Amino acid sequence: MAALDDLNSDQRSSEDRLVKIGRNVCSTLKVARRNAYLALSREEKDKAVPLAEASLSLLVDECNNLAAILSGAETRKVPKKRFGKTELQMPVLSLGCMRFQQSWNRGKEVVLDLTSVEAECQKNLVEIIKHAVRCGVTHIETAQMYGTSEMQIGPALRTLFDSGFVKREDLIIQTKGALSSSMTPADYKKQILDSLELLQLDYVDLFSVHGVNMDCDYEWLFHSNSSNDKGNLISTLHELKAEGKIRHIGFSTHGRAELIRKFIDSDAFEYCNIHYHFCGSYTASGDAEFGGNLSNIRLAHEKDMGVFIISAYDKGGRMYAPSNKLRELTLPDMEPITYGSVWLWQHDMHDAKQAPCHTIVCGAARPSDLDQPVMASLMLSDKRTAEKRKIVSERLSLAMDEALGKDWVETWHIGLPNSNDSKYMTQHGNIVWLHNIIKAFGLLDYAKERHY
Repeated sequence: MAALDDLNSDQRSSEDRLVKIGRNVCSTLKVARRNAYLALSREEKDKAVPLAEASLSLLVDECNNLAAILSGAETRKVPKKRFGKTELQMPVLSLGCMRFQQSWNRGKEVVLDLTSVEAECQKNLVEIIKHAVRCGVTHIETAQMYGTSEMQIGPALRTLFDSGFVKREDLIIQTKGALSSSMTPADYKKQILDSLELLQLDYVDLFSVHGVNMDCDYEWLFHSNSSNDKGNLISTLHELKAEGKIRHIGFSTHGRAELIRKFIDSDAFEYCNIHYHFCGSYTASGDAEFGGNLSNIRLAHEKDMGVFIISAYDKGGRMYAPSNKLRELTLPDMEPITYGSVWLWQHDMHDAKQAPCHTIVCGAARPSDLDQPVMASLMLSDKRTAEKRKIVSERLSLAMDEALGKDWVETWHIGLPNSNDSKYMTQHGNIVWLHNIIKAFGLLDYAKERHY
């Protein structure tokens, strides 16, 4: 009951859960009313009510499942998968640590030590980690560029270790560090050791070269700068791995598909953090053979790399607040956030090359942000889940064809210049992709946020 008591004391999560439930009810009824109004026949009108009832029934089931999780009656944990050649048993859901920190330390708001962190913020951070661990989300992912994230996580982990809540060896902890043109191997090593000090750890299980988005990042990592005759930066990572400070080396990217392929083909990495979602590949959309990162997901599989999917719930279509049209297309079988998750977790089941996606990250600002992804992961043990995912996929594909035309859907990305080929670094593919998902899935609010 301790878990329930802790979560009941979290007023923000309680209110957030009610808001999400209310939003889903309103959206369901709105769609049902619209369908009934637009129906051209009595038969179509009669279909609108059962659809709404089935959708509301799904919501009731989710509420019951959530109650079981919070009360401790549900004892199942988030399932795990082998994370490629790292051989880590990775939970299919990871905790992203870029939304619960006090400050991004950009502009005027700079927080330099824990004494400047608000007590409520730190308490919320601890509650999020505890809720994640209870649910089996034992992979914690942060970065040097996430402001005060590392600085706040360190004391939180130390408290949880010292209290016996969780053991260090039961967690997979990942941080990330970016490159710069002037960085020497000594600079890079110090930067990484500084992260370990902030995290109060002797080692990290996973270290990612952060934000390798441009060709220059490849040069900085693998080739000595003209001002640097002391070796390249990748050698620094191997040195730290030999010292036991880093267990596994990977990279994280928002880059174009052809550059990502170059990093994968280097054979220098054991895993990658990459954008790839049911509706597109975010900044890589419009690139490569399949108009996104599918070819890179398959290449990573060939090389037995772990595949970590970035921002499935935000940059993957704003699944935490989906469009009414998208909900209409996925219901009554699944909520959009469930479908987006299952589509990735079962990627090896529906991809022609059986390439898996091992884990997807949920950036939590409060414990309740983990609720729906955790519940979705527990559905993987139900054989009916794959059939429901297939049914929804067929509806989405049909909606895309009807909105855009089958020929366009299959060829829209061919011949589009990517940002590297544009004088002004314009992401032509990304722009056309956003047009496509607005027309097909109604993702206008998402597109407004993501077109910049």
